[in-house]
Amino acid sequence: MCAPTTRRSAGGSSTASSGSCAPSALPPARPSRRRSTTTTSSPLTDNDPEVTAEVTAAFRAHFGDARVVPLDRITASEDFSRIPAAFGTPYCYWGVGGSAPGQPTYPNHSPHFAPALRPTLDAGTEAIVVATRAYLGPDAREVSRG
Repeated sequence: MCAPTTRRSAGGSSTASSGSCAPSALPPARPSRRRSTTTTSSPLTDNDPEVTAEVTAAFRAHFGDARVVPLDRITASEDFSRIPAAFGTPYCYWGVGGSAPGQPTYPNHSPHFAPALRPTLDAGTEAIVVATRAYLGPDAREVSRG
């Protein structure tokens, strides 16, 4: 869009011209006519601090500090928290890495997502058992690291 320029003629009169344009501000944005409808949604997944501390301590004891790292916040939609909320139960949601050392990682639903089978199944199974034992208490049996 060009702003008109004003020229003064030799006789002193001024004329507006669009022949010589200088940049001007963008025009104001038009309101969007698009409409959106929410068809489904999931609640915020918010781990219980006490349960999370217990499970994290159990993971560190079993896997070691180097293999237990904080799970960054993600913008994925997760319906997991609906289940414990229905029972009024505190929870801890965790992730399990799915790659062998040196292998590139990709997020779930990526066309390149292909977790390494053995370490992923082993770590996931151990994590479930270790977390369950931590939550159920010290009388649960020791986990075998097959």
